[in-house]
Amino acid sequence: MITVWTRQLAVISLVVAASVGCAGSDVTGRTESESVVASSVPQPPSITFTAREKAPRAFAAKDAVECLRTEGLSVALPPQVLAALPSEAGGTDDVRPGSQPFDPTVSGPAWNRCIEEMTAYLGVSPASPEPVATVLARQTCMADQGFIEAFLPGETDSTQYGQAQAFCAGGASSGAGLLICDAFRVGADGTMETDPVRADFEQLITVDGTAPPTSSVARPFVVTIRPYELTMPRTLYGFTVVDGSSFVRAFRVDGGSIDPASVRSAPPTGPDVAVSAESDGSTATFRYDSLVPATESIVFPEATFEVLPSAPGRVVITFSGYEQSITFDVEGEQRSVRIFCTSRFDAPVAWSDAT
Repeated sequence: MITVWTRQLAVISLVVAASVGCAGSDVTGRTESESVVASSVPQPPSITFTAREKAPRAFAAKDAVECLRTEGLSVALPPQVLAALPSEAGGTDDVRPGSQPFDPTVSGPAWNRCIEEMTAYLGVSPASPEPVATVLARQTCMADQGFIEAFLPGETDSTQYGQAQAFCAGGASSGAGLLICDAFRVGADGTMETDPVRADFEQLITVDGTAPPTSSVARPFVVTIRPYELTMPRTLYGFTVVDGSSFVRAFRVDGGSIDPASVRSAPPTGPDVAVSAESDGSTATFRYDSLVPATESIVFPEATFEVLPSAPGRVVITFSGYEQSITFDVEGEQRSVRIFCTSRFDAPVAWSDAT
């Protein structure tokens, strides 16, 4: 028989046991005080990126193109830029680019009204190791001549393009050297990988060349490639540059042939530069072996070669190829790439009309 006192004792025991259970361990084995401390530790927020943050170059190009279109210019995104845009951001483009040159009275003012967008685009997608202000000044001049150089279509009048380049270079026949490039990683043993780590990106290397305005089929004429100073940038493609080396420039001749024995380069201006020159009859190639640290410069000295016109007509000399090696610092580790570039629009460096 259970007395009242016994029942009261049992109830008290159950209440005490329940209280002890609440103040004891949770399912993780932590005490209540430990659980409170753990839950009060601030947790880092999850990191997310917007589509624009993931592809800043593509979106900057899109902004620039849209601005130029509103100003009456039919320009289109380069295929490699278009491919980088996510579908929800307009990853397709059905606008057919107009042939260039545009009407300069339209393209010049349009460019100036879109200068903010173009500056932003060139800032995240530099067309060359030159400062953005230098590239922008040149492209502003070209826009005043009818050419939107950042978004050139395939249908470009090469003669007028070359003449515009000459005007913007201060009267010298010049090829802007707008190139399309691939970069290949080079291992510590010097072995180069077969697949590019970056493909179809643009680079601009200025070239100034001269040739006589007229020539004769039976007589060779001299092409002169003027000296050019290249400064290695501090950063390129978003990475810190350690140095550049092993530079190569190539020039192709159409409408004539090169005398291999005539291909020469002036002596280098620096003591640590080795220069060599050669030709296969259609292309003159100049190699500059030197190690150029970031922010320092190399001068490609004057180069010359003789061209023999093959028939009456225009003989065109094109800046056809460029190579260089670059070592980057990637999170404290040095990585080297070899860059191979070809001319994108075959813009002439110089020409001569043979009779």
